[in-house]
Amino acid sequence: MSSNGNAQFTTLDAGFSNICLPWTTHDYTILSYWDDLYTLNAGFGIFTSVSGTAPNRIFNIEWRAQYYPGTGTANFELRLYEGQSRFDVIYGGITGGNTSATAGVQKNDSTFDQYFCNASGGAATGGQSYTLQLCTPSPTPTATATATATPTATVPPSPTPSPSVTPSPTPSPTPAPAPAAPAALNATDVIATSFTANWSSVAGATGYQLDVATNSSFTNYVIGYQNRDVGPVTSWNVTGLTRNTFYYYRLRAYNGNGTSPNSNVIRVKTRSH
Repeated sequence: MSSNGNAQFTTLDAGFSNICLPWTTHDYTILSYWDDLYTLNAGFGIFTSVSGTAPNRIFNIEWRAQYYPGTGTANFELRLYEGQSRFDVIYGGITGGNTSATAGVQKNDSTFDQYFCNASGGAATGGQSYTLQLCTPSPTPTATATATATPTATVPPSPTPSPSVTPSPTPSPTPAPAPAAPAALNATDVIATSFTANWSSVAGATGYQLDVATNSSFTNYVIGYQNRDVGPVTSWNVTGLTRNTFYYYRLRAYNGNGTSPNSNVIRVKTRSH
């Protein structure tokens, strides 16, 4: 795991000068946001958590970084899904955009998929899903013999009048509504630097957005926790916090038709030790 925004499964390269793919000899590498990043200041680093339950867990790897030597913000997350041939990259606050970074995935020097590189390609905003598509060969058709028809005399049918058809009106589709607001529940697993936020499931929701702040008016957000898309789960481990401090969290549910209003707000205080 590199502080410069990539996950290498067969190599250990701390290189900070990004290039466009392929990255020669770096097999099996996910490049969430490869740039010259800096994680040494307080509140920054690489944080991990697991959400969901087996066999549908999600391993979350979050970079809360700056650009070397400590300016701007580059907050993003890699999500690895248990038992699935896919992963997601979620982009938060990225002050440098895609200007000097590389994003994509590489199997080897000839098999790779690049999302952006040095201001070319997609934008470093929202989320990007990568899915392995399996190739299924088409079956070879088998020829069959065609029977030869014997001609027979055809008697012309007597014409019959066609009945008039009255078309049925086509009903107008009724759009499904946006989901209702979830109910935020009390935090669990509270320690000095983290807690687990919990909330109720909402019918029709395909995912949830989580806000965490240090004040109840939500003007001072925790880095990486403003409108954070946590997917279709009902709990989330909030990490990298300050001990003996009050935090506030709230949720919104969403689906393809819209986003719910905010939930109620839960206050939680991290432990002093």
